Amino acid sequence: CPGFADQNGNALRLLRKKVGVIARGGAEGVGTALRQVLDNLEEMKRNAKDLKIAMQNEGGGAVKGANSIENVVNKKSGYEPRSFWTVRRMPIWPFVLSATVWAIAKKVQ
Repeated sequence: CPGFADQNGNALRLLRKKVGVIARGGAEGVGTALRQVLDNLEEMKRNAKDLKIAMQNEGGGAVKGANSIENVVNKKSGYEPRSFWTVRRMPIWPFVLSATVWAIAKKVQ
């Protein structure tokens, strides 16, 4: 469902990718736009398939946008993401010990 005032921008993007047309001028404009679609239907189908593949390969706009934001933040902060296995982690034994002591204390009561 289109959001507030994004219809014109979306229409222009689809026009540039040659997968859509813009109808201008009332009913006559709709007729002209429909004629453009019918005259170029095969090309528009090919372009739509190509656009679909490109969008699937890019992971979608949300993923690309999130990656861009993370890249900017990481560069500014100097943060370097590391693998789970290379990061020094807190040892688990204190938690295991405290859970064991708690369980024993609970059983003694």
